Parts: sequence; C-alpha cells; structure tokens
Amino acid sequence: TNYTITALFNNASAALEAAPGGWPTPRSPGSLAGFARLHLRPPPGGKGGPAAGELPRELPTAGGDATAASLLGTGPWTITGTAGGGSLRVEKVHFMSHGFLVSPKGHGRWAAAASGGGVALHLCGQSLTMSLHAAAEAWELRGEGAVAKLVVAADVLARWSKPVLPPADELSRRVEGSGPYRGRAGQVLLLRGGVAQATGELASMAHWRALSPSRILFSRSALGAGAGCADGVCASFTDCFILRLPLGLGGAEYTDPPQYDERAEERSLEWLIKQPALLCEDACAGHTLRKLTPADRAASRLATALEASAASPAGAISWAWAGFAGLKFNAGGVLVTPWGGGVWGAPPEGQSGRSPTLLAEFAGMQHLLRAEVGADGRVHSMRSARCHDNDRTTVGLSPGSESLRLAQ
Repeated sequence: TNYTITALFNNASAALEAAPGGWPTPRSPGSLAGFARLHLRPPPGGKGGPAAGELPRELPTAGGDATAASLLGTGPWTITGTAGGGSLRVEKVHFMSHGFLVSPKGHGRWAAAASGGGVALHLCGQSLTMSLHAAAEAWELRGEGAVAKLVVAADVLARWSKPVLPPADELSRRVEGSGPYRGRAGQVLLLRGGVAQATGELASMAHWRALSPSRILFSRSALGAGAGCADGVCASFTDCFILRLPLGLGGAEYTDPPQYDERAEERSLEWLIKQPALLCEDACAGHTLRKLTPADRAASRLATALEASAASPAGAISWAWAGFAGLKFNAGGVLVTPWGGGVWGAPPEGQSGRSPTLLAEFAGMQHLLRAEVGADGRVHSMRSARCHDNDRTTVGLSPGSESLRLAQ
C-alpha cells in the first residue's frame, strides 16, 4: 500500500548518514546561511543507521543561544508588520526543530541571529531579525517594522518561562519541538516542556510525555513520572517520523500496534512539513473593517449599488462564493451566506479606483472583497482574500443573476 511504501521510505531516509555540515540546501541571505547546515530529516548517530522502527538521533539543539533555546518548540505566534515594502501577517506560527517555522500558510526558516541575542526569520520570501522580550504576562518578538506575539494560555507561558532544561529521556530529546504530525485523525505538535497542541481526536490533550523509547502518553493535564496509558491516550512510533494512534482511545490495556496492518494508515500521523509559505501579505491592512454605516454607504458607489439592488422588486442580486450560490448583500450591512448570516461593509479606504472593496464577515472570519469593474461600469465578479490567512477565492454571479451596475 501507499502507507507501507511511505513508511519504508521514511525508515530508509533516516538511515542515511549526513553529509559534512548537513544536507545541502539553498543558501539564504545574511545569517540565514546557517540553514545550509540544517536538514528536514535528522540522520542517526554512528554508522549503519537505526533499525526499522527506531528514531534517528536526537534533534539538534539551538546551538547554545539562550534566545533560540527559549523559542524552540513554542507557538502559536502571530507575526504582523511590514517587510519588503509590503504588509505581513502570519498566524499560528511555531518555532520548531531543525530551523523550521511551521504555519497553516506553509513553512519558513529560523536560526539564532549572527549578531547574537536575537533570531533571524525567513518567511514568505522576507527576512527579519527580531529580539525576544519575555515578560511574565506576555512574550513578544520585535524587529524593524514587525512584531510577533505569542498566543498561549497563562499556564503554558509560565511553563515556558522557566529555565530551559534538556529533556531527560532519549525519546523526548529526539521529538521535542517536532511536528506537525498529520493524518486522518488530526494533527499534533510536540512542543517544549511537554506541551501538546492538537486537533482532531487528540484536541483535548494539552500535554505529552515519553513512557518508553517508542511510546508517548498524551493527557489533559501534566502528569508525573508514574503516569501510564490509563491516564490518557498512548501512541507509538512504529516507523520513523510516524506516530500511531490506538484503534480506540486506549487505556490501561494499551499495547504497541503491529507495524503494518489494514488500519495502519487510518491510525497514523506522519511528521510532514508543508511547502514554503508564499501568501503572507496582510490583505486587510489599512482597511477599516466594520458593518456598513450611512457615511460609508454615501462614499461608496459599490455599496450604494448593492443596497439599491436589495431594494428593487426582484430583491438583492445573488452571488456565488467559490461556486456556492446564495450570497446576498442586503440593506443595512446584513449579509446572507450559504453558511449562515453575517455582516458586510464598505471600508472607506478602499472605494477609489476601479477595484472598490467590501468587507464580508461570517462564520467568525473577515474577508476583503475587491470588485472587478468592467469598462461598462458593471461588476461581474469579485476577488476575496481572507484576512487572517490570505486564503483566496472568487465571488461570481449566481446562475441567472444580472451583473451589478455602478453609478458613473
């Protein structure tokens, strides 16, 4: 099966010896040239490599740099600001082992700054040098034109604020700061100090600890050395870079699963790194995001036309969001979507030119829409960018709907 082939490839790649200085990677500017000495899959120590199912040698440390050691295995961070002449916003960023920044937008790279006392980030084609400002109530990274804020609960921040100590056991040394491990059952990151962040089946599990050279215990609260599988959910590394969940939610009777069986793929989470992050522009920067006001309506040809269509005998024009019909801009900033109600507005900063903007807010998400106005003054479609992650889609007319005419 595909799963078995993937597992065998993982085991083989983990057995490869490292080239002098690490596997070659494209050199990055400035202090980021150090990434050439990092690699995605850590090689084993010694010759011959690990046996099947073994993990490679422990993950590299942060090189003795105190700031990098504090950041390794932390997140999520929200990075905002300006870089390269444009706006930047990336949410849910984690500082992981091997110099990887991971986020829903893709991966970037990080390392201790060449000058010391800070960190160098390379994300979305931009390079930033930032310094850590760690207070008891909040952590921030600050750089020229940019800031990153750590978004975690108070108990997690307190745990990470303690002096950084290397894990005591071999498995933890290898996997602390690794992930995300992804699969059908969700994903999980193994962060510093036994902190876990997960979605899917393990979403309620906030902590992890190693129980054996191949077994991890996930639990809702931090547990002591005497904890066992009856205190949470156990999972096992059955292959390199693959974490296997139990068929049920485990318990005291948990045993390591067979390496390959008919449900192996279904119950496995593989350590995967996404492609490099590319879309990090803050699409909504500089726009006032609020429900339509009378002043905003008066200053917007687009909003005026939408409200006029809503007041017509035929009712508001129906639009289709990524092909899903039923989107309507009703009077007073009331938005109707296939996924429930919301609000819409006309940011006053975005009403000039041939691509006026709208706010569409629903399901807890804000989107900036740019209308595409033709030479005839009609709008046939709009382009949407979701504010928090720049996810993009097209908003077109529903079948049978007439285009929207703007006043000249």
